[in-house]
Amino acid sequence: MLTMAGCVPPPLAVLGLLVLLAPHAAWPTVFLPASKAHELLSRWRRAGSYLLEELFEGHLEKECWEEICVYEEAREVFEDDEPTDEFWRTYMGGSPCASQPCLNNGSCQDSIRGYACTCAPGYEGPNCAFAESECHPLRLDGCQHFCYPGPESYTCSCARGHKLGQDRRSCLPHDRCACGTLGPECCQRPQGSQQNLLPFPWQVPNASPSPDAYTRVQPGGSTWPLCGGLAKRQPQLSDHQDWKGQGRGAQVKLTNSEGKDFCGGVLIQDNFVLTTATCSLLYANISVKTRSHFRLHVRGVHVHTRFEADTGHNDVALLDLARPVRCPDAGRPVCTADADFADSVLLPQPGVLGGWTLRGREMVPLRLRVTHVEPAECGRALNATVTTRTSCERGAAAGAVRWVAGGAVVREHRGAWFLTGLLGAAPPERPGPLLLIKVPRYALWLRQVTQQPSRASPRGDRGQGRDGNGAG
Repeated sequence: MLTMAGCVPPPLAVLGLLVLLAPHAAWPTVFLPASKAHELLSRWRRAGSYLLEELFEGHLEKECWEEICVYEEAREVFEDDEPTDEFWRTYMGGSPCASQPCLNNGSCQDSIRGYACTCAPGYEGPNCAFAESECHPLRLDGCQHFCYPGPESYTCSCARGHKLGQDRRSCLPHDRCACGTLGPECCQRPQGSQQNLLPFPWQVPNASPSPDAYTRVQPGGSTWPLCGGLAKRQPQLSDHQDWKGQGRGAQVKLTNSEGKDFCGGVLIQDNFVLTTATCSLLYANISVKTRSHFRLHVRGVHVHTRFEADTGHNDVALLDLARPVRCPDAGRPVCTADADFADSVLLPQPGVLGGWTLRGREMVPLRLRVTHVEPAECGRALNATVTTRTSCERGAAAGAVRWVAGGAVVREHRGAWFLTGLLGAAPPERPGPLLLIKVPRYALWLRQVTQQPSRASPRGDRGQGRDGNGAG
């Protein structure tokens, strides 16, 4: 029998034809009547069905544990929203409520990759950690400056030159000498922005401060007014840098009648400069030289009546200027705070030590990043007693240079700079922490003196008992 290449032999062709026709012959035996088919395809109930539970568990293992599944795949397994949601919360984020994050009897509800607290009456915050009537420095939505507890709720107040915003928590600068502020010259535009900085309220006639007119920057999403609108300050501090605005505008030099600079000081109001009592008594005729080289005569000196020249205790004095500093061109005052606010809020934060050092006979400006040192540690390092009226700061080479008395340590808190320390009379040149005068301990004395400037002594005498309180 002849065959051609590529042709299928007749027996194989017949066999292939039979295979194609076989299903048609089997159709009557494959398809069942409708009644029989419903019996075969009916769903078993999950409860009490061991076989289906085994199949169900294997399906979930394959879909969501061996591989990462999506919500819809888990929903197909459970076939109900409630058990699916319960499984999905655990699958995506575990069970955060198991660690009992909600404090003060707050109730916890797990959610996908998180949890939500429902606080008991009288408490608030993400974890119900804050009593509504108490002040909590760490809460980001609390008072921007000062906080006072109350019977039902805390109240807020602001540093000099600021006033409360509409939310009764934020503090907005409302005059040109508002303390602790950074001017537009100290700010920069956000990257990519072509818009100009908005002016401060006092730079626009009949303007009033608005929370929306300021760029607000604070970790955790809470925001505070800084600089002008669209402005952003640089948060990073290096160990050695002459920073713009960070307390620098408040620092001044003291000059004698011959024009010689001899000490430093810090502007706490537009007409008052804080310095050491030792510096204030060196010369009978003193002037103040601002950062813009404005020279202002001192008309009177307030020396703390408990100042002891031998021991250096209470070595503080206020200089009453003959005319106010012209803000902001000649400088900006730094804010002052009381001891409680400083201890709980300011001192734990890094600060900036600014002042002058001696290079030969020349006073050279220097600013360093510093951190607070606990009294016990500082006492051991300096072999000295650290009292409640002194504090210690440590920074790179801070104690190894010849500082001029009257330098200051300032700290930033939510958009404003506060004074926390004053360098005493010529600190010794030695490595280690620096011992400073703790300015917040004299807050009461500062308020009393600045509210009654006519009581100053024109020659810096120490005989006015009415000036000497606020420190023991």
